[in-house]
Amino acid sequence: MNTVRLLSIGLAVAAGLLLVSGSLGFSSTTADRAISVDVADDESAFIGYNTTDKSEIESGETIEIVDISNRFAQEVEVTDVGIVTDDNDIQFGPPEYPTISSGEAGRVRADVTSCRPAAEAEVTATVTVTGDTVSATVEGDSETIERSFTVTCAAGNSSSQNSSNQRELVEYTGNGDAKITGGQSRNATVTYVDTDGNEQTQTGEFKPNKNLKNQVKENTGNIDAIACVEIDGTHYGDSCEES
Repeated sequence: MNTVRLLSIGLAVAAGLLLVSGSLGFSSTTADRAISVDVADDESAFIGYNTTDKSEIESGETIEIVDISNRFAQEVEVTDVGIVTDDNDIQFGPPEYPTISSGEAGRVRADVTSCRPAAEAEVTATVTVTGDTVSATVEGDSETIERSFTVTCAAGNSSSQNSSNQRELVEYTGNGDAKITGGQSRNATVTYVDTDGNEQTQTGEFKPNKNLKNQVKENTGNIDAIACVEIDGTHYGDSCEES
């Protein structure tokens, strides 16, 4: 067998391996060595991954977990996100799963469902993206690349705070009513005024984007107005009393 024939066979085998690997997923361990998918500032990386520390965070805020850059020649979708925190006083709700066009960046966001005043946690996120013929997982906890970021909760909050960030979690809709915003039910203590003018409270799980008066009424009868809503130690409403 001559040299030219040997070379041709070698090239054919290499091309076949490339075609197979192009249709399979690759882990961040492989990617760290081979194509640096985890280096957000590397223009040759297929997947850019960037996080930043977050401070003065409060329960109910929606924050950016990670910024993903898609440098594949095809659209990819974030299909799985695993968020790990080393402090149970800081917790997150289900994250968003963006679809990212080729050459664009997408942000994975999540609601902060619990953030004890002054708590601090190291957070990592493992992200999987999938396209028509590609799949990649970038591990949040890597032995070779530091991808964690720090979340620090605000130092404290008063019984009644009117900042826009706090207002996002409870919306007062008029006619003495209010609703919990966002996409998930919340454990809350609702203070309301009944039809006799007496102030009462009810604690339980309340559904989002539904009138609180109707949810409270199911268990207590007619009520006149929602006065205050407490979620994770934060009070929402101008009628909340100072503690």
